[in-house]
Amino acid sequence: MLKIKERVDIIVAVGEQLKNHKNNEEIQTAMSMAGSENQWFTEDNIKKSIKSITEKYTDSAKLHEWVTRYNLPENTEPKILGLLLAGNIPFVGIHDVIAGFISGHYLKLKYSDKDTYLMKMFVKLIVDQEPRAAVYFEEVERMNDIELVIATGSNNTARYFDYYFGKMPNIIRKNRVSVGVLGMDTSTEELKLLGEDVFSYFGLGCRNISKIYLPKGYKIEKIMEAFEDWKEWVLHNKYKNNFDYNYAIYLLNKVKFFTNGSLITLEDESLYSRISCLHFSYYETKEELSRELQEVEDQLQCVVSNVELEEIKTYGFGETQSPELWDYADGVDTMKFLASHIKA
Repeated sequence: MLKIKERVDIIVAVGEQLKNHKNNEEIQTAMSMAGSENQWFTEDNIKKSIKSITEKYTDSAKLHEWVTRYNLPENTEPKILGLLLAGNIPFVGIHDVIAGFISGHYLKLKYSDKDTYLMKMFVKLIVDQEPRAAVYFEEVERMNDIELVIATGSNNTARYFDYYFGKMPNIIRKNRVSVGVLGMDTSTEELKLLGEDVFSYFGLGCRNISKIYLPKGYKIEKIMEAFEDWKEWVLHNKYKNNFDYNYAIYLLNKVKFFTNGSLITLEDESLYSRISCLHFSYYETKEELSRELQEVEDQLQCVVSNVELEEIKTYGFGETQSPELWDYADGVDTMKFLASHIKA
């Protein structure tokens, strides 16, 4: 059995390898294969994800601070933890893998068919760094003989997960979206940062902004102008197909919308928007908007805002795609859940 410090040090060492990915043939091959497997995984998006991982998830100081928050004992009787991983953006399941490994449980991994090469490469780097770590990882197709489970999927698959895993300790994640709230004094620089939250990973992540709330009288054209830096996104084949399709549908249905050639914005109450689209609504007062967001809190991953909202945790513009180790998906403390099943 590896000690907690040994497991932390292994993750730090793997992070160093990821930082130097240009000089690592194995990582470069995995990146190339991932792009062939999933056309949404462009080289820039994979590099963006690696940068976030190495700055937030594999940093030695942050890892030690994270572990210290839970006062984890050495795990002498690990449970068998099933991880059903998502694959909407590169490395999206990596936090669960790190948390499971650091807590000392044995992991049974069901990779998403949209992100196999990157995740397998990450686990292989761990085992190559320390062969004794191999006992902690097993790739599986079926979740047999597990004792805990963390499963991530859509609202439909969540019902399936709940049926099969509802009687064991679990974290089951459903669809979530993120929203932005602007004030009249939102600067052009803040709007450009908001573009990171909207466009990163082509808007496919639960931390991507799918809807914005604007104060009455705010001109949507200001946002479209600030998003000019992202116009080349429409050159990506899959993104362009979505843009062209949605553009045609809204035209045929005579839906009023705005576009700058790479993004379609339209006034719509729904939190969920199509790929290449961004919904917006107007609000009267911060108090009313706070109450409205509290009512849909179970559907929200992040709220980005420069407006103070009552009882709503907010992030700064441009911060959604670089979560800290303690910024848990769906607001559920993964490490607390795992630590509660550690036998010292």
